[in-house]
Amino acid sequence: MNKVIIINGPSCAGKTTIAKEICKQSGNKFAHLQIDKTAEYSGTIFPQGFEFAKNEVGTESNDDGQSLFNNNRFARRKVVASILLASSKELLNQGISVVIDTALDGPDAKELAKYYLEYLKNYDTKFIGIYCPLEERLKRLKTRTDNLHLTEDFVRQQTEVYNVFELNKDVYDNWFDSSKLNAEQIAAKILNDDIILEIDKFTVRSSIKSDVESLVKLSRAKRLDYEKVQPIFWRYAGESGDKAQKEWFADLLEMQDYLIFTAESKDKEIIGFIIGRLMSAPEVYNPGGLTLMIDDFCVKSETLWKTVGRALLEKIKTEAKFKAAVQIVVVCGAHDESKRRFLISQKLNIASEWFVGEV
Repeated sequence: MNKVIIINGPSCAGKTTIAKEICKQSGNKFAHLQIDKTAEYSGTIFPQGFEFAKNEVGTESNDDGQSLFNNNRFARRKVVASILLASSKELLNQGISVVIDTALDGPDAKELAKYYLEYLKNYDTKFIGIYCPLEERLKRLKTRTDNLHLTEDFVRQQTEVYNVFELNKDVYDNWFDSSKLNAEQIAAKILNDDIILEIDKFTVRSSIKSDVESLVKLSRAKRLDYEKVQPIFWRYAGESGDKAQKEWFADLLEMQDYLIFTAESKDKEIIGFIIGRLMSAPEVYNPGGLTLMIDDFCVKSETLWKTVGRALLEKIKTEAKFKAAVQIVVVCGAHDESKRRFLISQKLNIASEWFVGEV
């Protein structure tokens, strides 16, 4: 599957150099797109002084016009992003992988990041953060000759006013400090999927009854998060629901057609689990064997999908294949971007979607 690598960080952090190195190390299998170049192009479309009237974010303008300014700013940035992303999608559809270097700053940084990820949600996408201390970036600025409009004040602003790196730190699949690793090293790690572990070591094992309390706790956290998106469909059933799930999970441990695995940290903390059922397809379909249906699949933190999540998925797939399963089906909320991107990265494709509404 074609890949998308989005590199986000402040000016002079080395994003463009890293992107070019990715192209080089991959044998030029990636096309390189830059938000700076796209912004320059968009400037040829709109006449000087052009104002976006659409109120994209926030409320109506206050007396000093600040809200309208921010709204117009977001609208402009979204148009630039749309040009960049549309180009990316066209390249992907032509079989060409893409590396994008961008700098998401300002009060709308996270909204723009979500827009990027939503636009590319059906592709194998990595969102990479590049950190670099301000002092090092100011030192690099003095050697830059490619951008005469880049000033010390602007570089400082990207740390002291709107910290470009920190604003989306909780969304990154991975991040690197470019003052400690050079572009060649960072590119190699990104291409090799060398993820920085949030934990040093963990094990994946068959689940046991003493795990059930922790499994339900992880499941409850996910359900409460999902409830915010669909308050009727995923309405939390409270303590009675937790009690029923505890009993259900305990029963599943005794059933031969269920596979249940737990991920445990070196400190014996349960940080993820996966439950799959081996089942036959409906009579109108014939995949050629059993299907492994996975509904309950949780990790403690979304940053653990690429490590703990992958280990759990590989473990259950190996066991299911031994028991004559030929396909895997994993349930995922439409809004759950980190899990969706992880599943797509594991070469799983969307086969069906549910649409929910009031009666």
